[in-house]
This record gives sequence, C-alpha cells and structure tokens, in this order.
Amino acid sequence: MLFNKQTFDRIHDRLHRSGKVVDAPLGCDRWIASSVLQKSIRRGDVELAQRAACTLHAFDRGAIWRRLVVIACEDVGVGDIDALLETLLAAASTDFRRQCGEASVLGAVVRRLAEAVKDRSADYLACAATDHPDLSATCRFCKEASLEKRLELLTDFSQPLAKRAVAAWYASGINPRYQNQVQGGDLHALAAAYRSLGAGDELTHSMVLAAKRAREVLVVLAPLIWLEVRRGGPAGLRSDPIPQSRKVAGIPLYAFDKHTRVGKRAIERLIGENKPFRDCLVRFLAKGSPRKAAEIAAFYADGAPVAQRLDWAQSDGLERLGNQEACLWAENPQQETPNFLPALRIAAASNALAGRLAEAQKAIVCVRQIDPTLRVSNLKDWVAFRRPEDLAKLEEGLRKAGLPE
Repeated sequence: MLFNKQTFDRIHDRLHRSGKVVDAPLGCDRWIASSVLQKSIRRGDVELAQRAACTLHAFDRGAIWRRLVVIACEDVGVGDIDALLETLLAAASTDFRRQCGEASVLGAVVRRLAEAVKDRSADYLACAATDHPDLSATCRFCKEASLEKRLELLTDFSQPLAKRAVAAWYASGINPRYQNQVQGGDLHALAAAYRSLGAGDELTHSMVLAAKRAREVLVVLAPLIWLEVRRGGPAGLRSDPIPQSRKVAGIPLYAFDKHTRVGKRAIERLIGENKPFRDCLVRFLAKGSPRKAAEIAAFYADGAPVAQRLDWAQSDGLERLGNQEACLWAENPQQETPNFLPALRIAAASNALAGRLAEAQKAIVCVRQIDPTLRVSNLKDWVAFRRPEDLAKLEEGLRKAGLPE
C-alpha cells in the first residue's frame, strides 16, 4: 500500500486532537443512517454525522468504510485532497484501524470529512459521462476503442473535460450498477496515464484502492479533476446558505429521500395529495415522470446543499451539466415504466399466481434491484388496500415469485 508518511502523521495528529467522538446511535435502520451520514457531512454537522456513522457501523462494519470512500470521492474530492487521502488510507488499512482503535479512527475520519471544503464535481461529471445524451457519441467511440485509444483521448487536453471523463470511465473498466457495457479496462493503466499527466503516486494508487473497494465511476475521476483544477488557476471558497430541517425522533427530515422507504412513500404522497405541487409538475413537465421530477426536487432542496465548497474555473459549469442530466433523466418517459415499482410488484405477483414463474421471478429481480429493503413482512407499509384479502393475495403472489419474508 502506497501512502506517504505525511498522510499517516496527519491522521495520527487528528486522532489526538479530535476530542470525544459522539457515538450515541440513532434510532433508525441502516438505510436512513446512511442517508443521514452523507447529508450531515455535506452540511458540516459533525455530531450528527458521527452518530450516523456509529449507527451504520453497528449494522455492518465493512459497509461504513465503503460508504465513506464514496462520500469522500463524491462530496469532498479535490475540495480537500488531504481529507480524501486520509479517508482512503483509513478505509484501506484494517491494521491501522486496529492499532489506533476502530471507533477513534471512524470518528476522526467523519469529523475530517464534515469539516472539509466540499467539491461535488466528480458526481456531476460521472452522471453526465454515463447518461448525458450529448456524450453518447463519445461513449460509443470509447466502447469500441482499444484501451490505448481511450487513454489517448483522456490525455488530450484539447478535448472537453466531459469527453475526457468518458474516456477515463471506459479506461477504468468500471460498470455502473446493473450494467455491463464497459469491457477491456485496466485501473493500473489508467493510474499510469494520470501519473504521466502529473498526478502523484499517492493520489493515483489511492484511486486504484478506492475503485476496488467501491466500484463507482466517480471514484476514478478524482485525479482528472485534480489535474484540471491545477490547470485552471487560482481557486476560492464559496459559502452557500444551508436550509434548515426539522427533526422527527432525532432524524432530520432531509434524510428521507428516494433511497429510503419512508422517503419514497412521502414523495409519492406529495404528488398525490399536494395539488399546487402536482399542478406545477403538469405545467412545467410536458412529458416524463412526475415521480422522478419530485425526487430530484427533494434532492436539490434538502439533500445536495453543502456548507462550504471549492470555487474553481469549471465548478459552476460541471454543476450545470450534472443538473441538466438530472432534468433530462426526469423528462425521459421511456425510463419510467420499466422501473415503476408498483407496476413491477403487480407483474411479479400476477405472473406467479398464474403459474408463469419465470416471468414472475424476472420481475421480482427488478423489484429487488430498485428496492432491496422490500419484504413480504413490510409490504403493508408500501401499499394501501381497502380489503385485507387484496393485500393477502398480493403477498401470496410475491411470496411465490421469490420475495423474501
């Protein structure tokens, strides 16, 4: 493992200076704890972030470190490159955590990320690279190109940053979840290309380690963005107002987003019960998915704000690019029906009850990909039937289709 002595010294020093870790667990499930962790880090709320980390750690000691790797790359990145490297060191070294104390290292890393200057450029760039229609031709080129041609595009500074990000993605060989379109990548070759451009050994080796732990496209873009920030001249800091959020049972409402069961239900109810909001969607969303638009609105209103962020030459442009991709995603009606959870539940149950088990099992795989938390036992929390026998019939069908109890 290649981390220099300065990184070890910095994290040791922070362990000594970090003070008492707030380790009182939150009264919530792992999905809500994960949401609280990331959003409180964005907002700079150290105490709440440490409590959420403690809660998630109790559920899964490995998952918390994978989650922190993603948060460090997605929300901090080049905003504080030292914080990024320290997080990757802690996540990669179980011996280091054992020597210094797991709880102490966890608390110090979470504090470090919460207090760091943020930069979400990697997330915006990764979303655009994988889904923006303006980059589809570049994706097709990279899909057919050799690794050498992908790296050639990556290292061509005359090309726009977004196109070079596509090349970095395909050169890495990482596939987004539930996809298998990228073949022939090599993380070590990508790291070598970054080093040839001026990224240091520690950053590039950290990228390789992080990508193996959390196979996300945004992880392999950190060196590319670092190089671009360095080329772009002086960078500053920007502080934006953070919206206040009420709490229920100690959990801030911003935690309940589309990745939580409660958040999904709340968004669906918002569309169904709030007429002014629904009329706004009808007025401005000529086609596409009201649910997706509501999910995006909830994210940008409550989930995305950061306390202090890096202001560099391309930060605003990348944010606009990422926001545009999100809006295009909501406006695409073709993506709504295949992933509409209520329809998939009905399809799975109906096919199972009719004896078409192959079709039922295929539908239930999609259901569990969209919502891994769904069980027969909590189905009543998601659907509302006037007659108990209707719920019982749906439960029977989904049970036959393979939904766990």
